Amino acid sequence: MVKRLSDEYENYKAKHHLTIKFIDTIPFSMWLKDLEGKYVFVNKEFELEAGLKREDIINKTDYDILSKKEADMYKEDDDIVIQTRQSVHRYYNLGEKCVKTTKNPFFNDEGELLGITGISEDVTEKNNLIKELSKLSITDGDTGLLNKDYFNKKIKELDTPLNYPLSLILGDINDLKLTNDTLGHIEGDNLIHNICSILKKSCRKDDLIFRIGGDEIAILMPNTSEEIARKIEFRIIENCKRIDSNKIPCSISLGVACKKSTDENMENIIKRADKEIYKQKLILKNEASVIQKLDDIINILENKNRDCKIYSKNVLKCAQIIGKEIKLSKSEMCELELVARYHHIGMITMTDEDISEIFIMSNDYKFNKIVSSNVEASFRIMQLNQQYYKVARAILTHHENWDGSGFPFGLWGENISIYSRIIHVCDDYVLEVIRGMHIGVNNPIQRSVDKILFGSGTKYDPKIVEIFKQNLEIIKNIDY
Repeated sequence: MVKRLSDEYENYKAKHHLTIKFIDTIPFSMWLKDLEGKYVFVNKEFELEAGLKREDIINKTDYDILSKKEADMYKEDDDIVIQTRQSVHRYYNLGEKCVKTTKNPFFNDEGELLGITGISEDVTEKNNLIKELSKLSITDGDTGLLNKDYFNKKIKELDTPLNYPLSLILGDINDLKLTNDTLGHIEGDNLIHNICSILKKSCRKDDLIFRIGGDEIAILMPNTSEEIARKIEFRIIENCKRIDSNKIPCSISLGVACKKSTDENMENIIKRADKEIYKQKLILKNEASVIQKLDDIINILENKNRDCKIYSKNVLKCAQIIGKEIKLSKSEMCELELVARYHHIGMITMTDEDISEIFIMSNDYKFNKIVSSNVEASFRIMQLNQQYYKVARAILTHHENWDGSGFPFGLWGENISIYSRIIHVCDDYVLEVIRGMHIGVNNPIQRSVDKILFGSGTKYDPKIVEIFKQNLEIIKNIDY
């Protein structure tokens, strides 16, 4: 039988030389074996894959040219083809390589089985691409966490008694909008990535971590009690505290819930976790927490630029002196202090060069553009907290002039907030003193006083200027 297949192939080769040459150009390994497993023909690609010349393969079996483990694997499929006279389709994993192989019975014209034909294709690259595409379809491209679509699919798949208790942690990254609006979207992205790194570090290997929204995450934990889930929640919070940041602190509000039986509805589990997040957010929205965040931003500014620290402190002192003299109520005094403390908070969005320009004023056009940008940014930050809308509005209008020539709305007289009118005087006075110190003028304090007095009735409220004038001895003694 072996002799006959070899003879037939030799006769075929003599008559069909071009066909053999054509087969050699095909980029797949092709071969013909007799019933004893000896190679009768292999094409050029087979030679390249085997790393052997054709003459070293013909009349050899797989055991002669391959390892026993690999030869056993191929012989098993060869035997199936011979016994069943049916084709076999198989994927072979050969280390890092994956090969797709089809083996067919080979018959002569009389229907007699003479051997086995085979064709193999290296599909490693194709398989890797499929795996990568599959991974991309379930992954959030920005963070590498699993995505929302996969969360919706997985929460249904895991909702079976086999996975109970099934714990869920939902999370909402704190202050992402504040970070985007104050420090820019690059810092916002950094905040997201820091939180994601903390989640990966805090969770166990089999926990599934998802990003289900811009600032929302979810963690699914099959066969995990609520007690264990609470420990992971605590670990996440503690790891957030360990992040050393000179910017807005890295934190996340978390909610935990656990499904223990089929009697519970998964929608209710999600609602329970959501409710916990809502409670935490309410705590963060209380006045003390908001003030702390605003102070954190001001501290970043003051650490970046010494002039900012002097400016912030002295505008506040000057405003307190005037506010006290015009007998503002306790609540009004508190609001005035907030305007004074945070009227320049928008500087956090600026470059160091632009912040320096405010205190040096080397170019009038550039200065006015920077100041306008600062006012808008400060307003935007303060109005993120609804309870400070009045403060935000006063910050927005503290460059309005008494005669209506200011910005951004051209308001005039008492249509301008009393807080804005006070801060306008204090802000310009302190800035002019700092500028005078920078350029080395004689008596920068008196120069600044003269500017305020000159602007009375045009730029500044004359009543505020009069109170300023009456308290000059105190104001002049403010440290710089």
